[in-house]
Amino acid sequence: MIRVLKTSFAVLATMAVVAAALTLAPAEADEAQAASAWDFDAGYIISDANFYDSNSMTAGDVQSFLNARVPNCEPWRDSNPRDVTCLKDYSTQTTAKPADTYCSGYPSQRQTAAQIIDGVARSCGISQKVLLVTLQKENALVNHTWPSSWRYQTAMGYGCPDNAACDTQYYGLFNQIYRAAWQFKYYAAHPNSYAYRAGQNNYVQWNPNAACGGSTVYIRNQATASLYIYTPYQPNNAAKNAGYGSGDDCSSYGNRNFFLWYSDWFGSPAGYATSGAIGAKYTALGRERSYLGPAASAEGSGLRGGGAYQVFVGGQIHWSPATGAHATKRGSAIQSFWAGLSWENGPLGYPTSDEIVGLRDNGASQVFQNGQVHWSPQTPARMTRGAIQDRWASSGWESGQVGYPVSNETTGLKDGGATQQFQYGRITWSPQTGPWITRGAIGDLWGEIGREESTLRYPTSPEYTNLSNGGSAQVYQGGQVHWSPTTGAHLTRGAILTAWAGTGYERGLLGYPVAEEQTGLSAGGALQRFQNGLYTWSPQSGAHSVHGGIGDAWAAAGGAQGKLGYPVSEETSSPSGARQQFQNGSIAWNATNNTTSIALS
Repeated sequence: MIRVLKTSFAVLATMAVVAAALTLAPAEADEAQAASAWDFDAGYIISDANFYDSNSMTAGDVQSFLNARVPNCEPWRDSNPRDVTCLKDYSTQTTAKPADTYCSGYPSQRQTAAQIIDGVARSCGISQKVLLVTLQKENALVNHTWPSSWRYQTAMGYGCPDNAACDTQYYGLFNQIYRAAWQFKYYAAHPNSYAYRAGQNNYVQWNPNAACGGSTVYIRNQATASLYIYTPYQPNNAAKNAGYGSGDDCSSYGNRNFFLWYSDWFGSPAGYATSGAIGAKYTALGRERSYLGPAASAEGSGLRGGGAYQVFVGGQIHWSPATGAHATKRGSAIQSFWAGLSWENGPLGYPTSDEIVGLRDNGASQVFQNGQVHWSPQTPARMTRGAIQDRWASSGWESGQVGYPVSNETTGLKDGGATQQFQYGRITWSPQTGPWITRGAIGDLWGEIGREESTLRYPTSPEYTNLSNGGSAQVYQGGQVHWSPTTGAHLTRGAILTAWAGTGYERGLLGYPVAEEQTGLSAGGALQRFQNGLYTWSPQSGAHSVHGGIGDAWAAAGGAQGKLGYPVSEETSSPSGARQQFQNGSIAWNATNNTTSIALS
């Protein structure tokens, strides 16, 4: 029971909340005794999740529960049978309540007790189960087969201090339930206004008689603190030994009976126990106040490598001797992905970190024994590992060049290679080349020609940027790809690449390539066009460039297919002009009049 709320905050902070008569009395003896009072945890009577779960039952569920508790009402047992109505049959007119910070208000209407319990629970955010247990704890209304009307007047013990008469302004079943639920929410909203506080040591007496003593209790959560504010005593050993019965003169029973009735009716109010390394991890995360919430299973063992796990409402904790204990979040993309790979039995093994949040684009990641899983709202959860992960890490992870992974690693490529796609590129690896990033126009070209199956095979370098005119380049096993804003991306290879490199690549006279190499020319030759000319090659002539006026004249004469054939030297210049030798002659260019002449050999 609780003393009526005062308006002074100083009073709120110091008010002594005392138990009603039934709080100090044993339970009725007809209760089943499935739960043991020795399981009562003074610091954790009920979880916050259970206490504030206003969806724990429906009005229909409550009515069915009440019907089951009292199949047959027995008014004949009272001296005034007309004054008896069992809770399952009780109905009354509710009082309109305005919405406030703690409850959403209530309409005036006639309702059954079950409807009131459910309606108030939903208005104030308190579990229907908590309200039922409190009705039983304070006035035995749930199980009573012949309750008189006076029990309904003070149904929840609200406004009934030990040292004074009950306050009549709070009389009536609806008023009692609504005010008690409202009060529980007020406690939670003002946790520092009362003597019993979560997250610290509190001295809790055994009985209203201070001479009986008490003990220091570390209250671990707000729901438990609220129960102590409402009923500020804990059971002593005599009360625990008695189960639902009587202890000694220093015993109290309110919170003991709350625990026993809740346990026998609805299961453990505190959820499952946690211990060892998993329990320590749970505590470090904040126990039920963390995203894990209350435990939803006992600890399971016998996992791979001697591991263990425990399921919580909001996730799981896995432990192994090699990795320690780490949590995964229920319903998260990362946990779902890991589960899809067979948990610790899959390629990732056990987690070696908790989920890491706050990454780029609101992403998250988690480290496992054999890799990592990354996720973002824009990308699915995907695994990275090994050499590809190392390259991604060195590039800045998700904040680097390629963003988040969008595929898993693909293995079994040519020469034992592997590749993985990311938002803005891919990383490809082979035993001979190591891992390299490809992206943008250069990566697109490599993809168009068949990647590692093409003549370029695997990349062997990073992309080199800041080349002339804003260009970039990347080296592959079978050649190179160069790109600039004006020319696009094109590959060079073989003798033509070697000759072009000898003149300074894009910094040389010919600039960037503007087309791919053309093969199948006469005599098995090839050519490739560049910004300021072209390179030709044949087995007989080797690779040489042609450009300017000489190049124009050679093209007009039929190029490699014409009478001159392939060039066999580079152009040589002098003050008067330039000359270049071909297989079957030469071309001279006159600087004075800008003319060319062909001489056949």
